[in-house]
Amino acid sequence: MDMKRVYLAFCIILVLLTLILIASSVIMMSCSRNETTGFKEFVVSEGLASFSFEYPAFCYVPYVDRSREPHYTEVKTGGVIQPGVGGDEHLFIRILQTGNSFENAEAMLEDNLARAEEHQDFQLLERSSVNISGIQGEQIIYSYFGYHSTWESEAETGTAYKAYFDYEGLIWRVVMLADEYAAAERARADFEHVLETFQVLD
Repeated sequence: MDMKRVYLAFCIILVLLTLILIASSVIMMSCSRNETTGFKEFVVSEGLASFSFEYPAFCYVPYVDRSREPHYTEVKTGGVIQPGVGGDEHLFIRILQTGNSFENAEAMLEDNLARAEEHQDFQLLERSSVNISGIQGEQIIYSYFGYHSTWESEAETGTAYKAYFDYEGLIWRVVMLADEYAAAERARADFEHVLETFQVLD
C-alpha cells in the first residue's frame, strides 16, 4: 500500500515538473519574441509636454533628457535590427519652445534640410505632408554619407526619416536614423509606426 502511495506521489511530481517546464519554455519564448519583434509603449508625462508613442521592442528603454529645459526636451532610444550583422536604428524626439532657435516647425525643417544637403552623397528621397496625433505636419526622408551623431567615430551611408509639426507654441520633431546595414523597409515601417501611434497628451 505504501509503495502505491509513493508511486502515485512520484507520478504527480513528475506531471507537475513537466507542466512547469512547459510553462517556463512558453514564457521564455514570448519574452524572446518580444525583444526582437513588435513594439512597446513609452509615455512622457513631465517636462515641456506630455506625449506617448510606441517604439520598436528591440530598442532599449527610451531616455528622457531634460538637461536643456525650458528650451527643449529630448527623448532618445536605439537598437540593433540585425544582431551580428549591424543594422541599427536611432530614434530622437525633440520638443522645443518656439522662438528660441526657430519660429516654427517649417523653419526648423528648412534649416535641418540645408544642413543635411552638406553631407556627401546627399539625396532627398521624399518630402510630403503627414498627420501626427491629428495634427498636420511635414516629413522628409533622405540618404547621406556621414555620421549619425556626434559620438560616432566612423562615417557611413545612412537614411534619415524626419517629421515636424507645431502644437501649442511648441515645435515637435521626430527623427529616425538607420545605417546602411539596416533594412530600408524595416526602418521606414518602424518610423511610420512611431508616427501613427504618437499621441499628444493633455
